[in-house]
Amino acid sequence: MADAEIPNPCDSGAVQLRGGEGEYPNTIGMEEPGGIELHDVGVLDLDHDGELEHVAYVLCMPGGSGTFDSVRAYHFRDGRFVQVAAIEGGDRADGGLDTPRLEGDAIVVGRFSGDEEGLCCPTHVTDETWQLQSGSFVRTARGELRPYPSE
Repeated sequence: MADAEIPNPCDSGAVQLRGGEGEYPNTIGMEEPGGIELHDVGVLDLDHDGELEHVAYVLCMPGGSGTFDSVRAYHFRDGRFVQVAAIEGGDRADGGLDTPRLEGDAIVVGRFSGDEEGLCCPTHVTDETWQLQSGSFVRTARGELRPYPSE
């Protein structure tokens, strides 16, 4: 997926990725275009329907200091990537996601939270387990809140 056109996970339309990075026209009044980084997580049949899902960790940087993330699953159909489902994150310590990993037919991702450190600096993380069911991600488990970084 590093060199592909995908539905724009940060705005509308499509975005062309080169080396896992791309830009899109900014719609929030910033002069510079928005930026996207896509990191491949893996390819497998998450919902056991016989079709492979391409799982990616996506960072959206619309401008300013915000970095919004998500985990997205795509199908590759007729030469194009089509989004199947998404696990929405947030902006760093405000619900942002730690790097996801595949475990069996599930995605495990840490969700950040922060005390009074501001958005830049998560102080806690909670692991969440998600499974693809009927075309949507469903959270099937949630771990205990723990300090971040782990001591």
